[in-house]
Amino acid sequence: HRRAITIHPFQNFSEWEPVSQKMAEEGVVCPAIESKQGYEETEEILKIPGLKCFHIAMTDLSRVIRGKNEPDFYNDKLWDYVRNVVRISNERHIYVGANTSYAYTAEEMAKRVKKLHESGMRMILVQGGTFLFQLLVGEFMKSLKKDLEVE
Repeated sequence: HRRAITIHPFQNFSEWEPVSQKMAEEGVVCPAIESKQGYEETEEILKIPGLKCFHIAMTDLSRVIRGKNEPDFYNDKLWDYVRNVVRISNERHIYVGANTSYAYTAEEMAKRVKKLHESGMRMILVQGGTFLFQLLVGEFMKSLKKDLEVE
């Protein structure tokens, strides 16, 4: 979803071959499942030889599973899927992760991180810095307005 900052990896032309080789050896492909097709083909994807990482995009996948626009992080069918992916990934030594989806309080975000961790996720993504800034400043301003009794 977001562009990574790309830093040119070479200092000179003689580095192109060895650095490119090292990058190819160390690179990791991490499928992020967020579509109906990805959802339906998960078990086949998890059979890809050499797969080291797998990611569940909780917002989009919950929307796909429910057939609704609004995500539901706590949807039972989504969590059945999560448990199955964690089980298969553990059997195949695949590093599995997921994101918290959108939560609109810091307390809820922390609750989701804990639930993901307890489910077996070891790579947990939270929303980006701008969203977290908006969330936390919003909470701060609501508290401040209440304390100062202003609208």
